[in-house]
Amino acid sequence: NLKKSVRGAAYLKRINFMQSVLGSSNIGDTLFGNMLPTSEGINKRFRELSLFFHPDKTSQPNTPYWLNENHKDLGAKLFQIILEFKEKLSKDYEETVRAKGFITYHEKEANRLWKISIDHRNASKGQWNKLKIINIDDIRGFSSEKLERLSIDYGILAYNEYREACQFADKSGQLKKRVELRGNMALCLYVSKKLIEAQLYALSAIQILLRSSEATVQDMISVKKIYNKVKGSDETNESNETESGNNSNNELSCLTKSNFFSIFEKKTQQRSNEKIIRKLSWSLIMPDQSLVRETTPKTQNYEQYVKGATIALGSVLNLSNCLVSLSAIYVLGPVGIPFLLVSLGLGIVNSIVYWKKGCQLFNEAKVRTNLNRIMTNAIEAYNKGEYQKFIKILSEEYKENTCILKLEKSDDIIDTKEIIKSLMKHGFRSDGIACLLNLIGLVLGSGIIKVNGQTTDELTNMAVLAFRGVQSEELIKEAKKLDERINEDADIFEESLFLSRLEEMRNVALLNIAIIDILIGGDEQIERAIKTITEIRDLITKDYKLFDVVKQRLEAVEDLLWMVSGERPTDKLRITI
Repeated sequence: NLKKSVRGAAYLKRINFMQSVLGSSNIGDTLFGNMLPTSEGINKRFRELSLFFHPDKTSQPNTPYWLNENHKDLGAKLFQIILEFKEKLSKDYEETVRAKGFITYHEKEANRLWKISIDHRNASKGQWNKLKIINIDDIRGFSSEKLERLSIDYGILAYNEYREACQFADKSGQLKKRVELRGNMALCLYVSKKLIEAQLYALSAIQILLRSSEATVQDMISVKKIYNKVKGSDETNESNETESGNNSNNELSCLTKSNFFSIFEKKTQQRSNEKIIRKLSWSLIMPDQSLVRETTPKTQNYEQYVKGATIALGSVLNLSNCLVSLSAIYVLGPVGIPFLLVSLGLGIVNSIVYWKKGCQLFNEAKVRTNLNRIMTNAIEAYNKGEYQKFIKILSEEYKENTCILKLEKSDDIIDTKEIIKSLMKHGFRSDGIACLLNLIGLVLGSGIIKVNGQTTDELTNMAVLAFRGVQSEELIKEAKKLDERINEDADIFEESLFLSRLEEMRNVALLNIAIIDILIGGDEQIERAIKTITEIRDLITKDYKLFDVVKQRLEAVEDLLWMVSGERPTDKLRITI
């Protein structure tokens, strides 16, 4: 009854909302307000609204989006208005930016957002005298934490605007603007605490200069100032013009006094960049262990112990009953012997069965405890960057002659099917297993660990196997089972919680494979990377599921692809209803 009441109240809230929106004099701001005013921003908001109001969604029973027959016309009318506003906004956007100039329009808006981001950042540090746009009275009561969050939010908005401008600059081939905008993107990501992506964009600007015959040493000095800033942890003195630290490892020492680069200087700088890019690219490979639980619940282990103890105790009690039967023989005499012997035999058999069952549960509890200990220690080693120790811990036996990963000799390989099967058997969730495989892949391909007789290329191939293991159908089946159990207990979810988490992990693994292909750099690998990136693009918009974390990293990987090969997949997102 409570569940029905909650669903009924939620349904009425939805109907009231739709009626309120349809009766509003400012429908556009209600539906499309507070969003990034770009082509991508408009399409993203449209997908989000479609998730709730598209007729295909509202006609699905037993979902949060379902509308009964009396209200279907209401939903259809609202969706038609959403579609009309989306088309109008898209048309207005195209006309506006075309009139003002695509690059100029987005760059101007990005500069405004960037200044607001820096104002919030300075305010969070109590540097009120540095505010340029924001009125002090408007934010004086805000906590430093809130001001910092606002700085990050505006930094991301500025990054998106610079990126829009950069895409047009790439098409027009304007060298200085392409470099300048990438530098600005790097700074936006830096103040938004996305240091890996920030460094990649700064490096992409350097790569563009190295490929151009028009680039000057002064151009390189300017972009190197940005790179030197974003690669460190110093967050002071942010402004529209960055300041470079006196870095002892500054690669500019290889440059001549000439205003242009020599062939030797370009090659030297190129080799230096390639090493840095490889290192940073591996930092892009995302484990996302924060999204999942890597261990089985302690309550499950406790239950196994209790069940084992209870069943074992039952076998003891059953055996004691047999002893009572033996004493009864003396009372009943020869007549009762056949019956009592049968009873005694059955009692002993049942006792053995119960005892074995109890022992199995005891053993299972021990196995799960061992696995939890191994997982906890392995994650701790990974977080500390102790990759060799990570592999060693996973090679520990959690039961006799059995371990998660055994890589000690040249002929040892990774068996993802066996890892998945074993961990599922002992109560590990599908998304947790996917996370572990992503971690294993990252460590194997990092170039840091050593395995007797295994080359770096062989370890990288095993890393790909680990990432491909995340695509296992067994993991999908298990995630669906978990979601079905949740929906049986609480029929309030249309989204599949565990399956959605697993899909995020699968996208991460595909992205990791694309990075490896890009770094290998062969024609086949580059072609496969382009296909993989396109596939990820399709997956993150499938059924309106928006994986923003993967999407942001995907954008940086696309730039990595461009840096290495000069290729770029289409940026157009397919929108399907």
